[in-house]
Amino acid sequence: VRVITMIELENISLRYGPKMIFNEVGAVINARDRIGLVGSNGSGKTTLIKALLGLTEVDEGRIDKAKFVSLGYLPQDAVSTSGLPLLHEVEEAFESVIELREYLEQANKKLDALSPESDEYHELLDLMGGWEHELDVHEAHKVKSKVESVLLGLGFQMSDMERSTHEFSGGWKMRIALAKLLLKQPSLLLLDE
Repeated sequence: VRVITMIELENISLRYGPKMIFNEVGAVINARDRIGLVGSNGSGKTTLIKALLGLTEVDEGRIDKAKFVSLGYLPQDAVSTSGLPLLHEVEEAFESVIELREYLEQANKKLDALSPESDEYHELLDLMGGWEHELDVHEAHKVKSKVESVLLGLGFQMSDMERSTHEFSGGWKMRIALAKLLLKQPSLLLLDE
């Protein structure tokens, strides 16, 4: 079995003022690894996650990430929701699908105003064909069932799908954020507590 390295930390060091957070730390995160960071408050767990995400720079050393790696991050606090119905809130995980649908809707309106003999009409048709293909690749027709499946797996009920996300408690809002993260299918999940 070939081991695929996703992220490698090479002798990273970081200090905040006089406090050394990391001192020449090295580690390798491979595909299929499950790693838990355990330490007291203020020991640098969240700081390490933020360094992996590129949100915090290390003073020394390197963090190498394979080009194919996408990171998904669930923070320990500050999860917010828009107040949309639960189903629509979580569907936002499919930003590219939503965007493509909007492009197609706008293009259809524009197409009606163009002459079928014009070059612009044919160029727009070509673009629309590409967008339709992208929607097929993303299985846009399955978005609702994928969202419902993940939400049900996280303990929501079908009766919750149309409830405003503002109605849910903090713990349930964390599950909403987790659902969105799972649907984006990052290659590595970083869950902070």
